[in-house]
Amino acid sequence: RTLAPMAVSTQSSMIKKGAIDQLASRAPAVHQATSGPRQAKKVGLKRQRSQKSFSRAARARTAALARVVEAEKARATLQNLQAIVINLDRRPDRMEGCVARLEEHC
Repeated sequence: RTLAPMAVSTQSSMIKKGAIDQLASRAPAVHQATSGPRQAKKVGLKRQRSQKSFSRAARARTAALARVVEAEKARATLQNLQAIVINLDRRPDRMEGCVARLEEHC
């Protein structure tokens, strides 16, 4: 009684193993067909710096300083800027007066 289930499980495991072996034997052939011949890797050449006396750190400091100076100029301009806030959502009748003032000052 115990031999019959073992025989069935042995046959099914053999079938599974056979299917796996067939797949494994096909896999390398497919890989070899698609990969093609391997070529030797070429070694890249390193490029020399164009400006030897002006280091990367000095260039970075110069660029950072230029950004700070530009930000200071913008800040000084914006500090003295006068703003006019006009809300025309509630009073659309004031649009004509607003247009007249903008044309006068701008």
